[in-house]
Amino acid sequence: MMFKGKKRREETIEIDQKEEKFLEHFRGVEVPILTLDERWLAMFPEGEKTKEALRLEKELKEAFKYQAKLSEDLKVAESAKKQLMDRIIRNMKIAQISEEEAMLQEKSQEFIRELNERINKLEAEYEVMPQKIKDLNEALLLESLRFCYRKMYANQENIHKQDSLIQEAKELLEERIAKKLEMQKQNENMYVFIHRLFGRNVLEIFNDFDESTDDIDE
Repeated sequence: MMFKGKKRREETIEIDQKEEKFLEHFRGVEVPILTLDERWLAMFPEGEKTKEALRLEKELKEAFKYQAKLSEDLKVAESAKKQLMDRIIRNMKIAQISEEEAMLQEKSQEFIRELNERINKLEAEYEVMPQKIKDLNEALLLESLRFCYRKMYANQENIHKQDSLIQEAKELLEERIAKKLEMQKQNENMYVFIHRLFGRNVLEIFNDFDESTDDIDE
């Protein structure tokens, strides 16, 4: 039992090494976003995805949503900044403004500083999203290929087993066909023997054996 366990562990290590070598060919390869790709969706319906694939798929979708949110937040912040800047510029062209307007001007400048900070933060986050999405997509690709490799490996082993079973079935079929032909030949010989001894008067007796005697009568 110890030898069998050791052999199984060695086989598992060998398979893992082959799997990693297989996956290495696909690292860094540009592919479409899998969660938007009809081929991937058809190949991996919900019931066929591993837990890791489901986790990565969820993270990838969330990353897309977050990227879209960052883009929208940037537009809103930049639009607000532009409105404030336009107001300040308009007031700068006025020779004298009211005290209230001056306070609003000062407040606007404060808001612009806050918006600049927000815009810088949003831009920094938005800038890293494409790479994050690419990394998640590649991780999902490798997980999908890992599933394919293991499934194909298991299928290949089963194909060999099925080949053996098919060959055994063929041999058994040939054996049974030969046995059937042998028994039919025996029946034919016995029919001929009885027919020659007693003539056509005994034909009705052989109704139960029509299948084996039709060819002879014809």
